[in-house]
Amino acid sequence: MNYQSSGGSLSANNPTYVVRKQDGELSQKLQAGEYCYVFNARQMGKSSLRVRVMKELRSQGCQCIPIDMTRLCDFSIEKQSWYEGFFREIFYGCELDNSINYQQWIISHQNLTNLQRFAQFIEEILFVNFPNPQKIYIFLDEIDVLVNCPFKNEILGFIRSCYNRRAEDEKSDYHRLIFCFFGVATPEDLIREGKHTPF
Repeated sequence: MNYQSSGGSLSANNPTYVVRKQDGELSQKLQAGEYCYVFNARQMGKSSLRVRVMKELRSQGCQCIPIDMTRLCDFSIEKQSWYEGFFREIFYGCELDNSINYQQWIISHQNLTNLQRFAQFIEEILFVNFPNPQKIYIFLDEIDVLVNCPFKNEILGFIRSCYNRRAEDEKSDYHRLIFCFFGVATPEDLIREGKHTPF
């Protein structure tokens, strides 16, 4: 069989994918509910790994939401508009557009801050439409886009707070919410501000 690939993500069943020890480690940690990150140079198989692990998790009945952060790399727009675009990516990644009016939901929550709306989005849309015990995974690919985001600390801080919510209540739905980062970055790239520890 002759097979060629010109680069980019490989499909989940691609015969040329090379399984590494870290593939199994990532899968195990995600299934255990750990927040994970996969940082490496470009063209090293990060996105292909994401595609494969998402297929595995979906086969177990989990909800997997992939977000390509390059679609959200314009930070010149108003912060509120950026967040609304981010929520939209999650919303359509869940394929809920036939059951919920996204624009109506956004309008009805205009009086909240961006982070309050983020929390309400998780609790009113994700947790309600994907009830316990279904796990919800949000995969943020090309996370290095956030390095240039002027409000990256508050985004990452909020994600950290989602993890911290688990300690407050052992039965909290936040135990079912798991984030995973992929990109060309280091933890230091994402937290250069010494006063913050969001990552």
